[in-house]
Amino acid sequence: MGKATQMAIDRAVQYIATQMGAVAWRGKVIKLSEDGMILINAGTQSGMAKGQVLRVLRPSESIIDPDTGMDLGQEAKVLGTATVEESFDKYSKAKSVYLSQPAQSGDIVEALQ
Repeated sequence: MGKATQMAIDRAVQYIATQMGAVAWRGKVIKLSEDGMILINAGTQSGMAKGQVLRVLRPSESIIDPDTGMDLGQEAKVLGTATVEESFDKYSKAKSVYLSQPAQSGDIVEALQ
């Protein structure tokens, strides 16, 4: 591989890494534990740590284009926030800070920075 090619690859990798920091992390609520903690499908392997603040959203029905039948995505209602209290390898436990409704399985969580 030539020097110019390697330099171009290095710049591309650096650009991608920089842009990934701007992408909001998203996960899902697995379930509520018996003690009311919100179990989330991401742990230390995904970068979750105690104190991480999360936005909790409730997805709506899919928006379907009536002409093509194509799924155009979903809107989501913001329920509030939660804070990670404990994080394990593959999942975390979060405590509700404020939620307009109780979290439930399938709700979306986004890391706030």
